[in-house]
Amino acid sequence: MIGTGEKGFDKEGNKAPETQKLSSPWDIQPVNRDTLCFAMAGTHQIWALNLKTNRAFNFSGSGREGNYNHRTDIKQCEWAQPSGLSIGMISKDHIECYVADSESSSIRAINMKSLNSARNVIGSSTNTKNLHSFGDKDGVGYDAKLQHPLGVHFIPEKNVVLVADTYNHKVKVLDPFRNESYSWLGGSHSTALSLKDGQTNETAFNEPQGVCSLYDEQRQDVKVYICDTNNHCIRSCYYDVGNVTTLQFKGVPPTQVEFHDLKAA
Repeated sequence: MIGTGEKGFDKEGNKAPETQKLSSPWDIQPVNRDTLCFAMAGTHQIWALNLKTNRAFNFSGSGREGNYNHRTDIKQCEWAQPSGLSIGMISKDHIECYVADSESSSIRAINMKSLNSARNVIGSSTNTKNLHSFGDKDGVGYDAKLQHPLGVHFIPEKNVVLVADTYNHKVKVLDPFRNESYSWLGGSHSTALSLKDGQTNETAFNEPQGVCSLYDEQRQDVKVYICDTNNHCIRSCYYDVGNVTTLQFKGVPPTQVEFHDLKAA
């Protein structure tokens, strides 16, 4: 659809799709029927793609690396390797795009109603050039600490945001109303880097990077799926229960591959 397969350094876009070079696009999120947003980690920006024209352009970010939230012009924001995106519609007047801003170790948000401001939700530092304010701490706003989060996912049925806190080997829950986060899945660093199923903080992950969910009508609960990247598996649990299991793919028929001799004409 768009991109040449070669890394580019364009920070504005709006070129013909067959010539438009991208720079490490990391995640993608539908905005409406005609528009997608994607995290352009390589240029520290968030771009938009018009599905009618196949033209992509800078939506937010100056291209400078930092954690600066501009109050009136989202193109002047400074992002730091944004990697995960998720749009949450909490009410008709509260619609935000939550961004896992990996290098600033924070979750930030763009106001999708006004399209003119961004804010810090949790993590990072009030120093807009400090990209080393990371850790593993539950809390509110800047007091909460993450370490290189790569995935973010809004659960509409719960009005919460799940965060794949990748280098802390955890999945955390974020309340976007209170700007407060707490550890949910994954234990201490002494048990990290391993694979262990069980209940919430008794479990172990190895750099989880992606999170999504589906509502189970029969259970009346949300089922959460986690890409446990360095364990090379998919984990799951019900939100209200928090009992993590590793998916087992059983009963899948083996793939039959037929090889044919290639003969020169």
